[in-house]
Amino acid sequence: MIKNIKNFAAYLLLSVLLVVAPQVGAGGVTAPANSGDIKTVGSQTGASDIVLTASAAQYQSIAMTAMGKSVWLEDARQVINGVGGPRRIIRNIGGYPFGIRDSGGTLLTVVAPGGIAYLTLESKGTAAGAWGVAGTGLEPGLVTIDQTLNSTYTSTVLAPFVALDDDTSIHFAAMSSGFAAFVVDGKGKVVSNPVPVSSTASSAPKMAFKVSSASAIVFFGSSTTDHQAAILTLTGATPSLSLSVGAPKSLTATMGTPWDGENALNAPKIAQLSSTLYVASYYTSTGVTTGIHAVAIAVSGADVSIGSPVRIDANASAASTTTYALTATTALVLYKGTSPAPYQNNAALITVSGTTSAAGTPVALGCVSTHAAAPFSTIVSSTKVIVSDDHNQNGALIDACAITVSGASLTAGAAATIEGGATAIPTSYIANSATRYNPHLWALASGATNTIGLWYVDNSGVSRAVVLSETAGTIASGTILYNSISPASSSPGIPLPQGTADFLVHGSATIAANQYTHRLIAHSISGTVVAPGAVLPLEEEAINLSPISSGYARLISGDYCVLAGSSLMVYRSNGLTLHKRGRIALPIANSGGVKPIIGARRMVIPSPSVGTTVGASTNQLRIVSVEFAQ
Repeated sequence: MIKNIKNFAAYLLLSVLLVVAPQVGAGGVTAPANSGDIKTVGSQTGASDIVLTASAAQYQSIAMTAMGKSVWLEDARQVINGVGGPRRIIRNIGGYPFGIRDSGGTLLTVVAPGGIAYLTLESKGTAAGAWGVAGTGLEPGLVTIDQTLNSTYTSTVLAPFVALDDDTSIHFAAMSSGFAAFVVDGKGKVVSNPVPVSSTASSAPKMAFKVSSASAIVFFGSSTTDHQAAILTLTGATPSLSLSVGAPKSLTATMGTPWDGENALNAPKIAQLSSTLYVASYYTSTGVTTGIHAVAIAVSGADVSIGSPVRIDANASAASTTTYALTATTALVLYKGTSPAPYQNNAALITVSGTTSAAGTPVALGCVSTHAAAPFSTIVSSTKVIVSDDHNQNGALIDACAITVSGASLTAGAAATIEGGATAIPTSYIANSATRYNPHLWALASGATNTIGLWYVDNSGVSRAVVLSETAGTIASGTILYNSISPASSSPGIPLPQGTADFLVHGSATIAANQYTHRLIAHSISGTVVAPGAVLPLEEEAINLSPISSGYARLISGDYCVLAGSSLMVYRSNGLTLHKRGRIALPIANSGGVKPIIGARRMVIPSPSVGTTVGASTNQLRIVSVEFAQ
């Protein structure tokens, strides 16, 4: 008989330990005590996924003989004992990590070799149910594809990609002359044979967009006068998907580089108005056509049509355009006036009908600049675009203004000084420290009052983070947060891809030549206040990386990924707290840069291979696909 509450609590604890505590049995196989809910022990080995049934042994020793495999749990509604648990104990006695999925296919966790997972059923109202996971040796993601392309393709990593759905994406591989396209099939867990798109020397993809669930358009070129576009069409079915390439169409125009330097990373030159209509902006210095232009590109089936360019402004500088899609028939083009400084920021509305473009009268913005590069900018809605630049020549370090779109007219609001000061933002930081995935200026919320995030540094390296508010064309600045991204005493820092209520910063300090200490800093955004949160050091693998060259990605649920060396580290943050979820070992060399996120929780990583059989001086391109646990 239990005499008192204290003894009763001890009795319950002992009972639980007897149920779930592992014991070593014959052959060194660990098994739970044969009492309570866990009464049966099973062992399975396989090179394919293992599907458990409600009658399967509750304790499973699993040895997978191939990579990327998973154990699928039974229909939660069929679990006899109802909620509670642990209902399953699954141990990895093999050499490959494997996933554990609910019956709907959601990846719950990954069990590393030697690891063990305890699964508690929290809800059985649906087939998938809701499972709680605890254990040791658990990892945040599973490598599901690892395929090295043959020596036809170089190890050059090309940035453009397009996701057709959560399981299917199109990527590109460089050849010694030209480039090819291939499909990564997350469902079939295969990479298709690459199909040549262009065999022209130095030709490369500039940007790609989804046209339909089975097609995409790729923009490419190889010289100042070579600007082409072609349709890629998906054929076959998983796991035997392939691509066909439509006849490319060309735009004959002189630009500095193909499609004016569009590279899928920095300020966009090409905008998708609808699945079948696109607008590109560019600069040319040729004869009577000198200036900023726009051109429409239309898609019909596997055919591409390119219209005649329209000149927006003859008095403009090169390499400064940014193109935003406003509606299915309109776009906004930002650009800068001619030298010398100060460079005037301008905006023009482009209206498209078929492949015919019309340019509205350019509007001069209040922001001017000491440099000719594209300004910081973001689109908040179809009627509002915000522009910020480094110096307005009137004693301001940085300013910002709003562009309001009303029908066919543009209105530029007055420039608001965000911070005064005679110093300037270094041009190299403007050009090299951010991408369209982690921009200096990004939209937070839209409505009668729009809010926008902004970060920048001055010439001394001191960073700023601030929230701007815009109402009816007028911009106000919140309180500036200094030094959280980059203090003057450290190497430059950079925000990881930002959210609307939080973001992480990768900061570093130099400790020796080409060696750094690295840290992550959580940041939260509430209204117009930016506040720093928890700080967490990065792994030692990152010591030879600079923040700018590291690979970053943002997943759902506040998860962030940092690619350091051959490790993919996953962190979770709500802006205040910051925790490491785990590390995924990758069979690649670090390639840095932004990594393609496909759907909600999948990443494709193209990178030079570790090891090669094609020659001492030749790397091959290795394609790795990672699926992240919930």
